[in-house]
Amino acid sequence: MGLSKHIHFGAALLAAPVFWLACWAVNILEPSLRWPIEQPLLLLKLALLYPILEEILFRGWMQERLNKILRKNAIKYGISQANLLTSLAFTSLHLLTQPFGWALLVIFPSLTFGYMKDHYQKLTPCIILHVFYNTGFLLFLTPINVSS
Repeated sequence: MGLSKHIHFGAALLAAPVFWLACWAVNILEPSLRWPIEQPLLLLKLALLYPILEEILFRGWMQERLNKILRKNAIKYGISQANLLTSLAFTSLHLLTQPFGWALLVIFPSLTFGYMKDHYQKLTPCIILHVFYNTGFLLFLTPINVSS
């Protein structure tokens, strides 16, 4: 069975556009396609390079090591202790580069990426979701004053 046919992966893909539309509907942020056209290398770095590197570090290295140490002990809803600890570290680092509220929201996609790592035992689904989430966020929700 392919990834696209798996209900949890499909739900994770659908969650991002629903979130983007909700943010747009309540006027939290507005789409801006101007800056990606003017700064395509920045878009590639933030939407492709960083997600790949972050998944290798957090899900591929940290969560994998913690899963071995903690023996995949589940907490609730299929969320392993390793996923929770990795997601807390991932979210904490986003506090350094993002506004507080947005950084805290990172916990939800991080738990989703970690769930996919535990479920599939591969980084590919995590990377696909992370690239998709970042790309949509950057294209549809980032304020115009993005800096490099």
